[in-house]
Amino acid sequence: MKIKVDLHCHGPNEWRYNPQKWNPKNLAKLAAERGLNALGIAEMSETDQRFEKLKLAGKDDPSIYVDCNQIWVPEYKVLLFRTEEISTKINGKPQGHVLVFGNKNKIVKGSLEEVLDKANEQRADVIAVHAFDGLFDRHFRTLTEGIVGVCYANSPDKILDYFNKRMIHAMEYNGALASLSIFNKSIGTEKKNQMAVDFARKNNLYLTASTDAHCVPEMCGDRAYTSFEAPDPISSGDYADFIRKSLRNFGNKVVPIMRPGPALCVDNHVGHILAITLLSKIGYNPDKNYLK
Repeated sequence: MKIKVDLHCHGPNEWRYNPQKWNPKNLAKLAAERGLNALGIAEMSETDQRFEKLKLAGKDDPSIYVDCNQIWVPEYKVLLFRTEEISTKINGKPQGHVLVFGNKNKIVKGSLEEVLDKANEQRADVIAVHAFDGLFDRHFRTLTEGIVGVCYANSPDKILDYFNKRMIHAMEYNGALASLSIFNKSIGTEKKNQMAVDFARKNNLYLTASTDAHCVPEMCGDRAYTSFEAPDPISSGDYADFIRKSLRNFGNKVVPIMRPGPALCVDNHVGHILAITLLSKIGYNPDKNYLK
């Protein structure tokens, strides 16, 4: 059977401020309408507790099965599981983002090498997300580190070495970067996205495809996802573990379904990321009351 999964999805931005509006069934329904079997919910910092909030929203629903880092929604036959998008840096200089999943304990931000070491200590999978993407020059990087990839901040040869050491397990086709938005067109992100695809193919690396969704329209319709060939039967509780093991072993059938996201939504979510980054510079943290 095929397991279809969007590994890199942040969920709707509005649930950060109005979490009561969203629960496991809402998100599972959106995933099922896309034909997905599983959806990775990406948290973006140590204080980002969106997956914990999702668990709390479903804990009193007897029709939902809540585990440590995953939620099974039988009504839609969809597994929701926690992932982490981690921003790495060294001496204040961004080293790019990686997506980590399969780890039981959250990984604290650090240098790229430190984060990869911590991920591998927990046998977690690591994906180089929007790997070639980056904005402006060194004077502005501290304001735009939210959209810096590891191959932009480091030499591609260094990143390839991490692949060869099995410290990074896959590259990503990013549906948000592929969309024909005003923002993307202005800085050529679709070309940078293609560079990640070409890099994976040239070096015979696993390539995944994800939406990087931050709003409902990016999560709906004919969007990017990754298809994994799994043994039949396979229980729902084994989906995330099977996906993780697939990326750690050569020869498995991993097929990226590369489809761009909706245009204007990307402009909206880039503006949101930059606004939150700027606000954090003056001490505002939108996550501080997240679990209250």
